[in-house]
Amino acid sequence: MITDRGEKTRQGPPLAPRDIVYIGKAASTLIVQQGNPEVAADIHQAAELERSDVEAMPNDTSGLDVERISAFADQMGADEKLIRYLSEEDFKTVRQKRDGNDQKLTDPEGYYSPSGDLIVVRRNRALEELNGPAITESFAVHEIAHGFQFGAPYRALRTTEGKLFWRRKMVTVSPTRGGFRVAPNREDTTPVQGYMLEEAYAEYERGLYVQEHDLIDAFTSGAVNIELFEDSQLPMHYVYKTLDDDGQPSLTFSEGAPLAMVLELLFGEDLSFLDTMREARKTPLGLRTFIQYLNHKQPGLYARLRNANDKDSSREILTDTVRSIRNTKQ
Repeated sequence: MITDRGEKTRQGPPLAPRDIVYIGKAASTLIVQQGNPEVAADIHQAAELERSDVEAMPNDTSGLDVERISAFADQMGADEKLIRYLSEEDFKTVRQKRDGNDQKLTDPEGYYSPSGDLIVVRRNRALEELNGPAITESFAVHEIAHGFQFGAPYRALRTTEGKLFWRRKMVTVSPTRGGFRVAPNREDTTPVQGYMLEEAYAEYERGLYVQEHDLIDAFTSGAVNIELFEDSQLPMHYVYKTLDDDGQPSLTFSEGAPLAMVLELLFGEDLSFLDTMREARKTPLGLRTFIQYLNHKQPGLYARLRNANDKDSSREILTDTVRSIRNTKQ
């Protein structure tokens, strides 16, 4: 079988039906290591259990404008998905079932599950008290953006014995592509590519939602700067700011915000950019067109954005972008 990356994943006869599992509406193919049908059945069962468990939980939409969120998703071109807004306790339960014993289980504000093809959003009441319920709406849009992607093969990399709630076995599964995020070809120390670009895209859409609906509340007021070069600072765009309370109230921004600002600085006045970026989420052809679009603006830009894997590298790209724009205007 040949993947979309041109790799031969298995020699011999075609995979039997039990060797392949289609994950959610994305119809992503799970290529099972050594053709193990038990792993395929295990992942398929886990996806069904995850979806049924989440669907059965109370959906807390109080104070949220879900119709506004849905309308924005339609505007993006994203297909309809199951979305659940869970209490912090229910969200923690779901995360434990999904990821096991992880000390950071309560940190995310939501997640998109490609296996269950669903979106789960946490009702963080502390953040909502500081920022208003609209902050949760914007997090929902962020996760909808992650789920707005064309299907790509999934590969089982490792199977070890042990129970993981929804799964009978512990299985490491690597998607060949998840939006702009590209996984390594094998399980090793090779870093995932495109992680920060994927987060930047989701933040870009979240920022558009905040701006379009004029959601200027506590979480968009005040000043928070990004430290750049030569003691210079750049104010973070208000749409990416959140008022947090870690001992004392302070404005923060997500890890995807610096690259989202890079996209804004380079393409903010380009009316066709957003459509081109959204088309990249729909088909491989759209993705290739988007890559060419980026590189036409600045040779090698796509590779640099794809290779950014943390906040520091993202800020470095933002610094260089600001310096380049300043030099051009001088």
